[in-house]
Amino acid sequence: MSTFSILIVLSTEALSSKIRQEPSITGIKIFGHEIKLSHFADDTNLFCADLMSVENTLKTVGDFGRLAFLKLNIKESKAIWLGKWEKKTKVILYN
Repeated sequence: MSTFSILIVLSTEALSSKIRQEPSITGIKIFGHEIKLSHFADDTNLFCADLMSVENTLKTVGDFGRLAFLKLNIKESKAIWLGKWEKKTKVILYN
């Protein structure tokens, strides 16, 4: 594993810890446990219970990215709206 890969893994884990500990981000509840995110290889899935949590998560990711010189690739990102948001066709969250 290259030094660059190790740095990316450590950065990702630091960001994940920040998201998990952030009280303004509410994850989904599954069998009584709150789930905010999951990782597999270089993919991260975020699970937000409401629109405010989505906005707070994107702000946290943006703030972290500015400090770590990383940027969320919006073109490679997707959102799947569930529940009352399932019929939404367009919600602008991030510039």
